[in-house]
Amino acid sequence: TTVLRTVLDSHPDLAVSHEGRFVYPLSRRRASYERPEGFDVDALAGDLLADRAVRTNLGMDRDDLRAALGGAPVADYPDAVRRIFAYYAARVGKRRYGDKMPAYVLHLPVLAEMFPEARFVHIIRDGRDAAASLYRQPWLRADAATSGKREPGGYLHGPWAPWWVEKD
Repeated sequence: TTVLRTVLDSHPDLAVSHEGRFVYPLSRRRASYERPEGFDVDALAGDLLADRAVRTNLGMDRDDLRAALGGAPVADYPDAVRRIFAYYAARVGKRRYGDKMPAYVLHLPVLAEMFPEARFVHIIRDGRDAAASLYRQPWLRADAATSGKREPGGYLHGPWAPWWVEKD
């Protein structure tokens, strides 16, 4: 998946982030952002900044989020997500955007409903290749479970994948 992300991101018009991670998880909190008095940009920005992946994988800080979500009022959560990724793309001079997040395969109906214009690329890897790749990752090793270290997206090291076992 990382190779495909790199290939797609090399296109002059397409910026593909490395696992933004927030799109589906924060969609479950839409009601806390979409208020009768208007969209709560500050609440969303706070939740985004609490996620290490947003700060590292998207390279965004509070000022970036203000810039991305500024201007016309944010209509709803999908509008906010579009603005964040459009800002991400614009920073590198690109006009289209994508997010490489393998765990989103578990939530395609929700994502397709929020983003009817979206196009999804689904890679089916040879299970042996995927297992060999994951075996080499330090954050999935059992002996790393008590290290207190975190993998690139911010999850604790250990022999589990939290996004596979989180409750909806």
